[in-house]
Amino acid sequence: MVTLSPNRQLLTQPVYRRIEADLRGRILGGTWSAGVQLPSRVALAKEYGVGLATLERAISALLSDGTLTASPGQRTVVSPQLSDPAEHEEHSTNWALRREKTLLPDSAKMVIGVVSYDADAVDGPTGNIENWPYRTLIALEQAVLRGEGIMLFTTLKSATGGAPRSIDDGVREVIEQGATTVVVLDIHGTIAPSEIRKLSSIQEREKVVMLHISDSDGDTKIPHVYYDGPHLGRQAIQHLVSKGHRTFAYVSPFRLQWSFDRYEQAKAQSVIEGLPENSVTPLFGDIEERPEGKAVAGSIQVKAAEKFGDTLFGADYPRCILAANDYIAYGLIDAGLKRGLRPGRDYAIVGFDDETRSLRYGLTTFRPPIDEIGKEAAVLLSRLLLGEDCEIQVRLRSRLIIRASTMNLVAAV
Repeated sequence: MVTLSPNRQLLTQPVYRRIEADLRGRILGGTWSAGVQLPSRVALAKEYGVGLATLERAISALLSDGTLTASPGQRTVVSPQLSDPAEHEEHSTNWALRREKTLLPDSAKMVIGVVSYDADAVDGPTGNIENWPYRTLIALEQAVLRGEGIMLFTTLKSATGGAPRSIDDGVREVIEQGATTVVVLDIHGTIAPSEIRKLSSIQEREKVVMLHISDSDGDTKIPHVYYDGPHLGRQAIQHLVSKGHRTFAYVSPFRLQWSFDRYEQAKAQSVIEGLPENSVTPLFGDIEERPEGKAVAGSIQVKAAEKFGDTLFGADYPRCILAANDYIAYGLIDAGLKRGLRPGRDYAIVGFDDETRSLRYGLTTFRPPIDEIGKEAAVLLSRLLLGEDCEIQVRLRSRLIIRASTMNLVAAV
């Protein structure tokens, strides 16, 4: 799939305009020279990950200004009139000048206030889960700010290790420091739902542009960008059914709400696939849900899952496992290896999050669109600052990464 340019001149534009700009750039850059036929509409729509209607709007703009021409048989080619490099340059310059008018006013002086629980930078590889909030904010910062524009940050984490600060206090703090835009970042779901539900009333009271970024959908009315974490349970079942599996164990040593939600989605998908309602067996441990505002460290999850796996891999162990996330999958795999059981050979296992070590473990997993969340948030934020009515939600999907843990096993029905 093509990744559209993050050029901030384009971030205020609808998707079809960004595709139009990308196609124009590819033409002017020589990807398709004068007289060359473009790929089919279906192929281009698939390449950009959009519907045919969106792709057609982008093509229509290029046809109307003469960049492309179409024969009666819908054979779309690059116009011969653009064969002169000087004309290429002039056309590109004029188009860029038209787009310049859409830049945010005084963006060099923009001040974005970020309210989060855990968005501090964490040392380590970029694929590490603890780095997700930081990566999201960096993508947002790079896409929106330029010149002297700045990003403020405040954490809801208590300095003394006690209960988290109120979200009201966090928003008030960044506004008092000069923020005209507030981004509430909850990519790990560490802010209590009761606090998140306050956002609509805070926005109404403070009269400030607000944006919510998280890892699941929500019930607030403020603009919201998120990736559908619980829904991945459905996608995992779809993948495993395609490999011939008919029974599954959903394993989570922790009793966490997001894990329960993922299990429910997996169970629902198994019924859609025509399997019995009890096809997905829930295997939850007795480690209670974390206190609000407290994250469970990855190392703790791995150790807990390994201990859980010591019991799981008995004589009649499950042949197809959905681990609640990658950390839990690592612990289970380690427990199985102690008994001589290898993933992909003796059982199938799927994780979630594409954490750094998933490649080394050969773990089939799902890669969240972390950087894309920041970029899409920038697009939505730009629209808000231009005065558009954007009480909308933007949902992004994770990408299935198939590795050895589900590739080689002969499915046990």
